[in-house]
Amino acid sequence: MVDILVNLYYLSLFIFLLPSLNLGFIYSHGIAKLLLIAIFIYLVYQTYRKKIILQANIKLSALFMLFFLSQSLSVIQALDTTLYFSSFKKLIFILLFYFASLFILKTEKDRRYIIKVLFTVLLINILLQIIIFLFPNFFLAITEKILNPGYYGLIKMNINRGRVFLEEYNEVMIPPIVYLLIRGGNKKLFLLLLTVTIIVSYISGFRTKFAMTVFSLLTSFVVLLFTKIKATRNILNMGLLFTAVLSIFGLLYFYISQISPYSLVDRFMFQSEIADVQSVTRRIENWNEAIMIGLSSPIFGVGMGNYNYYANTERRITSFISMSKETKAIKEDLVNPHNLLVFTFAETGFFGLICLLLLLIYFIFEDIKVIIQGNDLSKAFIISFWCLFIYSLFNPTVNITYNILFWALRVFIYYEGEGINRRSHVGNK
Repeated sequence: MVDILVNLYYLSLFIFLLPSLNLGFIYSHGIAKLLLIAIFIYLVYQTYRKKIILQANIKLSALFMLFFLSQSLSVIQALDTTLYFSSFKKLIFILLFYFASLFILKTEKDRRYIIKVLFTVLLINILLQIIIFLFPNFFLAITEKILNPGYYGLIKMNINRGRVFLEEYNEVMIPPIVYLLIRGGNKKLFLLLLTVTIIVSYISGFRTKFAMTVFSLLTSFVVLLFTKIKATRNILNMGLLFTAVLSIFGLLYFYISQISPYSLVDRFMFQSEIADVQSVTRRIENWNEAIMIGLSSPIFGVGMGNYNYYANTERRITSFISMSKETKAIKEDLVNPHNLLVFTFAETGFFGLICLLLLLIYFIFEDIKVIIQGNDLSKAFIISFWCLFIYSLFNPTVNITYNILFWALRVFIYYEGEGINRRSHVGNK
């Protein structure tokens, strides 16, 4: 039964990390949620019967539950409780996933299996993005009835803007790829995968994704190779890898400039007033607006899901009932301040923001210990996590995919570094 439970967990994770499909009677993410409910019920039942013991990091779980409480209490100021409970349901499934992860990922075997799931998702997302880039109209035609309407609307909107969009975080997998390159094995295969991941990040047209790529590459070189820098062979490997990455970027820029008059480099050079300059100034305005909204209800915020009612009147979403799911998703994306910290403050006040910052500070201290004493795999996934966090500073993170990956990485890192904490505890005695 436990093996079945583990397989259901990885199936739910796999579904959550892929685009949401419209299956007619239910969306694919809905199936993943049902799987989480079944897993959680089984775990509670078996714990009650004392058949299993759910081990948990007391500090991490306490901070998680405090953050959960801060989000929940934002209902106090919520104007629309329907929208609040829509966000609250998402929060519940994040809670279920967190506790399921604590049970599933405690064994090294299962932690190695999650890596396979993440790489499989990476390959599928890369393939889909290449199709979007090469055949955008074909992709839209075949997925119009297959994808969740809201998800489809966001993809279509970004194609019209000349960008390749999926709710994916490919760049998060760059550190594990670099780890596997350093470790040995099939270096050609992993170098190819690294190359394709960088290419797809570049052709997406999103500056944030390119920043994530640069962060992942540079940090991986420093953290994963620093301890081995004395070895001449490793210095040579690092030089060759760095040269290969620079060559990839050079060839990419040359190729894209030949087939398109506008590239990601042009976006960094602020060549377009609307697409590049105004997008930055508008984002800063949105951050300031979100702060002012938060200050209007500073303790508990305006309520989860209720941010849209307080936004600028020109962009405010006044009626969700009459909107199609496609239009609603686009409107929500445009209104969102694109920053996790200010968005958390606006919707859940200082209480929610402080609880989030406490979690992040805890992560920083724990990660420093792992960076100093841990194995290279745990270090790679720490880089992956902070790469994911960089995304949240410039983009909306209300989708469940981001939050599921967020907590999958944190629980993985916790168990990988558990031996360090145990050794420190013994040493302190």
